[in-house]
Order: sequence, then C-alpha cells, then structure tokens
Amino acid sequence: MADFEHPRTAACSRRRLLEGLGGAAAAGLLRPVPASCLPAGRLGVNFKRTPSEPLDGQAARRSLRRLASDGAGCVAFIPFLWQAAPTASRLVRGNDLSDGELLAGVTAARREGLDVIIKPHVWIPSAWAGMIEPDDRTEWLSCYEREMLALAALAEKAQARALVVATEIRTLDHSAWLAGLAQDIRRIYSGPLVYCLHSIEDAETFPHWRAFDVIGINLYPELGPSAEDQAMVERMDKVVARLDAVIAKMARTVWITELGLMSARGAQAKPWLSPEELPAPPDPAIQQRVLSLWLDRLLPRPIERVLFWCWYSDPDAGGPNDRDFTIQNKPAERLLARG
Repeated sequence: MADFEHPRTAACSRRRLLEGLGGAAAAGLLRPVPASCLPAGRLGVNFKRTPSEPLDGQAARRSLRRLASDGAGCVAFIPFLWQAAPTASRLVRGNDLSDGELLAGVTAARREGLDVIIKPHVWIPSAWAGMIEPDDRTEWLSCYEREMLALAALAEKAQARALVVATEIRTLDHSAWLAGLAQDIRRIYSGPLVYCLHSIEDAETFPHWRAFDVIGINLYPELGPSAEDQAMVERMDKVVARLDAVIAKMARTVWITELGLMSARGAQAKPWLSPEELPAPPDPAIQQRVLSLWLDRLLPRPIERVLFWCWYSDPDAGGPNDRDFTIQNKPAERLLARG
C-alpha cells in the first residue's frame, strides 16, 4: 500500500522534504511533511445538514460560499448510519441525506474551491458510536461493510478528497477485521482512507495505522474549571506532547478531525458536553479563545488538516446568543483565516 502523497508548495525545497521523511525513509515509511511545507487551507469544518436546508439548496450553497470566503480549505460531509441501540446488530444508512443530495453538496463545495471529505457517523438514539457492542457482532460487521462499500462507490463517483472508514467506533479500533475492510474499500475508492479515533488516548494504542493513509484524532480533552489562558494552556501542552509522540510513532499523515466546544460559559471544562448537558449562558468569547489557543499549538506541527466541529448548511445558524458548537456568526468563525 502506497502512502498518501502530501500536496507540496513551491516553497518546499528538496532538502526540507527529505528532513520530513527522516529515518523512516529507510524503512519505506513516509513521515508527515514539516508544517512549513504544508499547503494553505489546512483549516476546515464538519458540515452538518439541517432539516430545513438540504445540501442541494440555495441556502447550503451560500453557507459553503461563506465558509470558503472565510479561508477554509476543506469540508467534511457527514452521511449518518443508524442503529436502534448500542447492542443492536442491524445497522442501516440513514434517510436524512440521499446519494443525489450528497453529490450535489460535493459539487457545490468543489465549486467554492473546498476539498471534500466523506465522513460517515453512526447515530444511536441517546448514545454514541463509542458504546457500540452488538449482540451479533458478525451481523453488525456485515451491515457496516455493506454500507461502507456503498459509500466508497459514492466517494469515488464524487471524486472526494478522502473517505473516512469509521468515526469513533471504538469496538473496531483493535479488530483484526478492520484492515480487511480497508483493503476491500481500496478496490472501489482510489483516494486516501482516514480512520478517526475518539481521543489521543485511543490513538496511542491504535494497532492498525498501517492500513490507513491518514490517522484522524478528535480532540475534546478536559481543560479544567479555570477559564484562565495559562491554566488551559498547561493542559493543552500535555496533550500536544502526546500528539507529537503519536505522529512520530505512526509515520502517517495526521488530521485533527474534530476540534470544538460549545459557545457557553464553562464549556472548556468538558468540551464534549452538549447544550442539553451543560445549561450555561452563551459565551462566544470562551469558544474563540479556546480554539485560538489550540491553533497556536497545532498549526506549527505537521498536521495536515484541522476540522472544527461544526458548521451548518443553514447560513444563518449560530450567532451571539447561540450556545451550540457551531462557529458560524460568532467570533470563532474568524479563526478560519488562520489556515
């Protein structure tokens, strides 16, 4: 399996590229290219479809246009797979986003100059994908393979920049079946394959990184009760030190596939909490400060993509009184220009 070729800029000399390869060249493994050699447009978003604004509509196109004008370079569209409970053995593609609508969204995004990633998520009522433990594992794996092969064909037809094979499905992280699924997908989809891990802790123990071109890590670590910059930075720096070790160990392209928090008071303490779980007043300033501090640490590193969570197809989403994760119409939106 060939490693994913990083886009190079003209400013990158042969010497600097060889520095990026490092000692792994002798072992036949490409190391991530130095941050200074990575292309512009490294920042992007996880793009969520709202019920009122489908991806093939005018409003969604306006939302994508604004995203591009803000400086974003990529967008991850999220087709949902669905199962009734963590123990359910049957999994199906959701009916919220048809193939035709997804293809229309991809076309609209590419017209705006955005790279497109297809990033499926498993939706479980009142639960999340990391809790999946099916009663009949064989049936569940068969269902997942069926849906992913169909999405691989769609990603190939759409000429998507990359395809995510799984997002935060921790039951797959250590499964020997996973590498075989990646091989089957490669027979259909010719682009880079991404595997999205739930956390830096999961990335440290992930055994199947050789089966993928890109390792995605979702970052929502606790930053503590204090909203003072120094207190948060101390916690961030510990996470980033571990991230550096993961990058060196895996010798693969690394993306931060989700980075975000609510725009609500105290959201930095447990950034994964939803508005229903954290009934706090709006605070767009804390969202902007936390994300800015993260970018200060992530952008100098050889991390090819950083995707904020999230952005909606409704161009009027968000705003100063919104407490949700979206950065739209909030101070954090301006951070896209840093990519």
